[in-house]
Amino acid sequence: MLDKYVLGVQNGDKRIDLTNKYDVLYTGYVYMGTSRSAIKVLWDTSSDWTIIESSKCNTCIAPYYDTSTSLTFEEIAGSSGQKSYDNITTQGFNAYDTVCVTSNALSCMVKFKWFAVTFQTGMDDFDGIVGMSTGFTP
Repeated sequence: MLDKYVLGVQNGDKRIDLTNKYDVLYTGYVYMGTSRSAIKVLWDTSSDWTIIESSKCNTCIAPYYDTSTSLTFEEIAGSSGQKSYDNITTQGFNAYDTVCVTSNALSCMVKFKWFAVTFQTGMDDFDGIVGMSTGFTP
């Protein structure tokens, strides 16, 4: 069963359409970089980090985020690591970039810290995870 939900207020740029699958998975889009590349993500209420498949990922299937299309992408030196979430395992590095919750510039966060995925297993139905909790990492 798939349902459509709206996160936030239904007024202009504040509308974020989410798809609900079995009352468990809520997916939607974020828009990455100055190119505002649309990336399908899982909106997660039990983590506080954002992970996105990058073009540097050798196990990811397109679409993924091509960091070379953004003027604001910045890799954080020495930040390589891994993150696990349920049956998902990722490796990558921390980065800064512009991240938007709609395609409009008014919804963008500049120099937003996120985890660029370079290897992953288990992230088959979406290309990233956006954590909405504060101070909690699974």
